[in-house]
Amino acid sequence: MGNMMSYEYITYSIEDSFFLGDLIKLSSTKEVKFYVPLQTTKVNRRTFDGFYTFIIEIEGQSVGIIFNDFRSFGSSFGVENSHRVGSFIDELGSLDYPLIYIANSIGVRVQDGREVFRNTFSLIEKLNRFVEKNLLLTISFGHTLGLSAILYSIGDYRLALDRSVFNLTGPEVFKMFFGSKVDFNESCNSARMLATNDLVHESFKEKEDIYKVVKAIFSTRGPKNEVKPSFESLEKLYEFFDHTGVNLFNKMGSSLISSIVKTSEGRMGLLRNPLKNGNLMAIKDIQKYSASLNLFKKLSLPFFSIVDCPGGDPRLENNDQNISRCIYDLAVNIINYPFYKRGIVIGRCFGGSSILSIPPFYGGDKTLALKDAYIGIMGNKIIEKLLTSSPVLLKTWEENKKNEKEDYSDFIEAGIVEKVIEVNEIYPEILKSLKK
Repeated sequence: MGNMMSYEYITYSIEDSFFLGDLIKLSSTKEVKFYVPLQTTKVNRRTFDGFYTFIIEIEGQSVGIIFNDFRSFGSSFGVENSHRVGSFIDELGSLDYPLIYIANSIGVRVQDGREVFRNTFSLIEKLNRFVEKNLLLTISFGHTLGLSAILYSIGDYRLALDRSVFNLTGPEVFKMFFGSKVDFNESCNSARMLATNDLVHESFKEKEDIYKVVKAIFSTRGPKNEVKPSFESLEKLYEFFDHTGVNLFNKMGSSLISSIVKTSEGRMGLLRNPLKNGNLMAIKDIQKYSASLNLFKKLSLPFFSIVDCPGGDPRLENNDQNISRCIYDLAVNIINYPFYKRGIVIGRCFGGSSILSIPPFYGGDKTLALKDAYIGIMGNKIIEKLLTSSPVLLKTWEENKKNEKEDYSDFIEAGIVEKVIEVNEIYPEILKSLKK
């Protein structure tokens, strides 16, 4: 990149870093390490030209932050600030620190001319290389336009304020193409992104709500003396998970709950189907499952899958979005998950949803099955209805059905299920697995 400048760290107190605004609420210490050009004597807004680059501790974890300050030229990507951002990304990669990119930018700085391209668009390559091994959270605080929208999309977990907007261009150019009758904010906001694609994983009303989630992701401290409530029902168990964990990707899919749960044996990723729900897995649920696995992997978490699912959603809108391929991709993500994984079937587990039970041939520990759960091709009533018109096929199925044991001894003998358990045994079995 030619004779561009070099950089160093300058440590400031949180009190003297007031220009960061309420972002300092993320810090669990009283210091900030700013990444600045060599021989910088004073750190303030002007030092950063719209891009704050610094390291803080969040819940005891050193985390790099790139923060767009929209007040400075719309936090546009220029020649020099992009070079510093790129150098900072490389630095964090060498340290194996996670990174949070907080976007609020109009995109590439047009007044810098075409010289800007080599520094700005090289950030895509740098972030892509970084995210191969390290955790990247991306957050939108407002305008996420042009290059900033592309960089935002690379994040492992993508959060946004409800009022954020996303597009490859800004509102003025948007008007040139579509006229003033098309509302830019309405057409490009977080709610629309959540409804139409997976660019945004979750949106929030206030920054404080985002900070709570970020802190929970980096919090590794489990309870020392865990008080275990009575688990006489699945409702009680789910209440316990909600109390001891943080739910993620809340606005993606309604047939899956994604959580990071703290236990006395450490943290775990948990994916579970809601209770007393239809739970057909639609495209959004599958995307949520895969995104959760990616986040859990970056945090080196063991994960458990609690299954009550009748299978994939066959409705045309899912078929149009190639749900078959999405299920295959999810299966591959489960197979390739490098840390401990285990499935627990608590209800229905039909058809393609069997991949969620993480059978041993997918690399999981043997599946646990709750008494009265059912693993099969589909529900018996549906099979009977399908085969009624063919007495021969119906008789064949009825004969084969005799081999399906209610105590799962057939699956236990085949090495797929370890054992049948009661509700109050689920959590103790999870803790036992975490000790392995």
